[in-house]
Amino acid sequence: MERDLQQYNAPLDEWKECEHKWIAKASDLLWLWKDINNPYEPMQGSAPTQKQALAALNREINQERAATGSQPAQMRVQLMEWTLDIEQKQLKITSLVTEYKKDEGYDELINTIESEQQGLLNDLFTWEGLFEEVAGPIMARLEKKQAFATVECVLLPSQLNVQPEAILLPVPSCLASEICDSPELKPLRAAELKLREGRLHDLLEEIRLHVTLQSLLYHSSKKHSVGQAGKTRTGHAMEASRETVQALHDEYNFMRPLATDCRAPILEHGQKARSWQEKERDAPKEVEKYMMEHASNLFFH
Repeated sequence: MERDLQQYNAPLDEWKECEHKWIAKASDLLWLWKDINNPYEPMQGSAPTQKQALAALNREINQERAATGSQPAQMRVQLMEWTLDIEQKQLKITSLVTEYKKDEGYDELINTIESEQQGLLNDLFTWEGLFEEVAGPIMARLEKKQAFATVECVLLPSQLNVQPEAILLPVPSCLASEICDSPELKPLRAAELKLREGRLHDLLEEIRLHVTLQSLLYHSSKKHSVGQAGKTRTGHAMEASRETVQALHDEYNFMRPLATDCRAPILEHGQKARSWQEKERDAPKEVEKYMMEHASNLFFH
């Protein structure tokens, strides 16, 4: 919606008028969706979903494979798909931990968090192996450049002594500009941006649906007399919807900066870069060691 208002120069006053008409209709039980434009819907085709973005990337991959016969493009997309999935799980665990801190007597929540953390560790194990295969050779080439020498090392999950939900994966959007803007990382960054923008559009769509539901519930309860039982059900439905919107809002706030190049990089200057050319480093064993150390040292131990 933000992009549409700017790209098509939609006057804000006209948009507010459209919104006012839409809200007035929301309490009408006989309202037909075709009667009026929804001001919260983007213009047709202007907001591709994550599924559509993935389909577009796969078409590009097939073209690249037909031209060069190489496989790395498919692995780039798999890596970024896995990244988005892990980030969603991290946000879920963070939310559960916050809920637990409000009510420490909730023993069942402890078990849920520990189970989610263990599952996340397994995902990080797989992700790191794929990252080493996809980005490791690129990092080794970048290391030879002068700009890379002044940037802090790119730390992998197995090298961080923090809870799994607090790990920020070293994808291009989180790296210093000297690395992120390099031609070598351009294909990976392009795949990341397309999938992130698609996920953002999905989040906004889900938020719009829940806001619409809340509007219908609220106006219907005000316009039509209902008993106490009906009011209670409506209240529970609105509360559940608000909690869902808050979770979607948290993910959107996390994701949007990573898709718009306005987030400060996690890597700073002035520290020696980790060598990606150390042939003796055994990544699978390091990851396994990390998991063994952290499996019994999660949030509640």
